[in-house]
Formats: sequence, structure tokens, C-alpha cells
Amino acid sequence: EEFRVGNYVRAKSPERQIYEEPVILNTGYFSHLINRTIDVEPITLTEEWIIMLGGKKDEEGIFSYIHLDSELDLRIYLSTISGIIITAGMNAPMSKYPHIKCVHQIQNFYFAHTGEELTNNNQ
Repeated sequence: EEFRVGNYVRAKSPERQIYEEPVILNTGYFSHLINRTIDVEPITLTEEWIIMLGGKKDEEGIFSYIHLDSELDLRIYLSTISGIIITAGMNAPMSKYPHIKCVHQIQNFYFAHTGEELTNNNQ
């Protein structure tokens, strides 16, 4: 997996033996990953996670989306059928990203395109 500092993951330490979610990766976690003293797994991207990351329901209330660029109305939509879709509004051409299935992947995609972090609004 392509994890980086700031990603939300599931993590299990040897002391706890259960996965905790969400855990924000920081430099301390990476040293544990290198030493294999902690297990880390991705979190599956869901509509609930899109909303927690600042997303909204679209105008029809069908899809959840995050604005990638408000000026251009460029949105990242989550579709339960085809995964992640990038479009400039509902009736515009779409680019599909079916490989994006986890929270850290949408965080990395958003960061690569905006230079800003997607963070959990509930924390």
C-alpha cells in the first residue's frame, strides 16, 4: 500500500490485538511499520467516510461527493456501482477511477490535486 503521513488507516499493536479505526499515520507509526511492531490495513471507502471527509450529497441526494475544485465545480463522486468518478457537475463527462477503493487512496488523490489534506471533520 502507498501510505503516507496523514492517512487514515486501521492499526493493530501487539499489546491490543484488535484493529483500531481510524488511526492517523504519523512519523511514529512509520518507525513501527519499518520494525514490524504494528499492523496497518486500509479502510474501505464508504459513503459515510466521504461525508466524514467533508463530502456532501449531490443535488438529487443520490451520490456523495467532495469538491476537488469549487471554481470549476469539479467533484469527486463515490458510486457504489463504479467506484470513484471525477466530473465537473452531474451532466459533464466523467473520468472513472475504479482502483480507488480506500480512504487513504482518496486522501492521496485529493492531496496530489489540491496540495491540501482531506481530514475527518468529526475529530
